[in-house]
Amino acid sequence: MRYTRAAAYARANLGAIRQLLEKSGSAIERVNLEDRIEEWEGEVTAAERLAATLAEAAVLFDGTPVKASIGIDAAFGGQSVRVFQELVTTVAADLSPRGVGERGRLPADVPRLLITDVDVGSFGFQLAEVPDQEPPAGPSRLKDALDVSTRLLKAAGESDDAFAHELAERSPRVLKRLKDFLEVIDDAGATLKVETGRASLRFETAEHIRAARERASSTQVEEASEAKVGVLQGLMQERARFELRLDDGTVLAGRIDPSVDPATFAGLYNRPVRASLRKLTISRGGRPKVAWLLLDASAP
Repeated sequence: MRYTRAAAYARANLGAIRQLLEKSGSAIERVNLEDRIEEWEGEVTAAERLAATLAEAAVLFDGTPVKASIGIDAAFGGQSVRVFQELVTTVAADLSPRGVGERGRLPADVPRLLITDVDVGSFGFQLAEVPDQEPPAGPSRLKDALDVSTRLLKAAGESDDAFAHELAERSPRVLKRLKDFLEVIDDAGATLKVETGRASLRFETAEHIRAARERASSTQVEEASEAKVGVLQGLMQERARFELRLDDGTVLAGRIDPSVDPATFAGLYNRPVRASLRKLTISRGGRPKVAWLLLDASAP
């Protein structure tokens, strides 16, 4: 991957120069080597910062559309990258404070990935975020979205519970984009590997892809906004989770919206609150699973 490889290259050069310095017996040479070490230390710091903050991924395909190490079917290659991009940008919009509706255009400021290189063998693409300005202090929204997308895909191939857990925070529109991507991969008879540096998946058989597609296609998500009054009896800030006990004794438990700092609710712990919630009903065949997302809370 672009930034990870650059960081590894810089660390390798720094290590090699340090070894030369240890063996050098020349005072002049040692001064030159020390200068080069200082330069490469700066390169390592800069490269590691980009790797830690900007989105990057290797998306690799095999199977019917891939011809050994020669290449990949052009129509499939273009379509697969397009629908993967749509999945990731939809998740990025969903992670924003505004969220994403079930319809309409995505906000114009949603960042996008670039193809920066190709890989052969299992043929695929190196994708990366290339910002027009200074990189953020922490992971970018697109980097988080890429990880979320990868975990969603992986969960679709694992189990109903794992998939429902990953869908619990996401808009129904994200599920639609996930279905689109798996449909393209399955119809082409391809297999898939994704590596982001923080998340990864391997669908190494067509059957695995088909199982993930069938799970995603048969899953329905209904979204509704609700306001509830109760006591915020549970607040786990590090895990971004909450428990709300209603007046009738019912306890609603779930996650805190990623765009909200859980610390903002610390003063409301174990106190009556009016909570704004998003209710997601996730169903696939059997009993629906309900997930709650806490959007806001205040004194009633």
